[in-house]
Amino acid sequence: MFRIAAFGLCAITLAFAQPNANLNQVQSVYIMPMSGGYHQHLANRLIRLGLFQVVADPNRADAILTDRLGEGLEARLDVYDVASQKREAAENKDEPAKGSSTVVTADRPVTTSLSGGKGTLFLVDRKSRRLLWSTFERPKDSTPKQLDRSAGRVAARVKEEWGGKKS
Repeated sequence: MFRIAAFGLCAITLAFAQPNANLNQVQSVYIMPMSGGYHQHLANRLIRLGLFQVVADPNRADAILTDRLGEGLEARLDVYDVASQKREAAENKDEPAKGSSTVVTADRPVTTSLSGGKGTLFLVDRKSRRLLWSTFERPKDSTPKQLDRSAGRVAARVKEEWGGKKS
């Protein structure tokens, strides 16, 4: 009986120690704005690890890192998709005459980050909108030092769960 329980415990431990296969498909990440500039600290830490390419254009990202889920996120992703479709349509048209230019814009929903997330971060596949990964890490306060420490802990978790695919 003891052997069966020990085997079960080992199997559970190994299951949780395995790298997250969902993260292996992510090459580029867009980080949604977060309260206190937390997204900037996260970008800095993730760039330094070299695990993802952090991009400034959400349409060039495989995944979105955000501290919110729900209608607000869905609305923003819809706006990004519309802008991407307009950009692709403009690129597929004949070359504009020399000296003329085409500008593609999209209205962005008005959002505020004053309420801030409650400490949970989500990595969402941009196309399928499937939740790939999440973690809970609430900074002690909103000072830059604490935001950076918290971002460092998040980056360490990502690296641990990334499974060493990249160095």
